[in-house]
Formats: sequence, C-alpha cells, structure tokens
Amino acid sequence: MSKFSSPFLAKSPLNNGDKKYKKGDLLSETDWEEGKYTSTSEGDDYRRHNIQDVSEVQSDKKGQFVTTLGDDEITPSLQIGKNPKFSSDPTIMENALRPNVRIARDTIRPRNSKNFKGY
Repeated sequence: MSKFSSPFLAKSPLNNGDKKYKKGDLLSETDWEEGKYTSTSEGDDYRRHNIQDVSEVQSDKKGQFVTTLGDDEITPSLQIGKNPKFSSDPTIMENALRPNVRIARDTIRPRNSKNFKGY
C-alpha cells in the first residue's frame, strides 16, 4: 500500500523536517516514533517508552535530552497549581501498583545531533 493512498499515512508537506524543538517543548508523537535517539540505560531500545512517559525537552552542555517519567509523575508544563520543575530524583516509580520498587531514570538524547528536530 502506498504511503499516499491513505491520508493517515501521508506526511504533511508543511512539515519538511525544519522544525526545531526548544527547551520546554513537548516532542510530537510522530517525531518520537520516527527519530533516532540513544538512551542511557537502553541503548537504542528507547522505544519501549511511550511519548507520554517522557519529559519536556531539557538541555545541558551536551545538548538536548528528555528523561523518563514515573507513574507518579506528570510533565511539569501540565501541572496545574504547582511550581513546575523537573524532579532531581535519579530514580522513578515504574509501576504504580508497586510503589516501593524504583528504577533509574533514563536520559534519552538525539543520536546524530545535539538537538531534537521534526521529521
């Protein structure tokens, strides 16, 4: 089946890969699925995380990155009535049904550049 035979599979001609993400932006699901990233704990197997399980774009001297969120966290820009900031806890609660089990927070970066971009 051709990519263009279904409107759901066709890429928009308006997004030609020029979109650049800034600190605080949320990655789009399409860019997350089509991008190539490297994870600190999973290597290239970062896709086990869904887009709703990662933070907003953050940056440091190495470039842009996102971190995994635990079941008890929400991305700061979506927190209402709280002071939005990222947790500095290096571990996350992976499963709300087992709140005492914590795993390392994962950092995911673009593989071939310092910045996230649209595809």
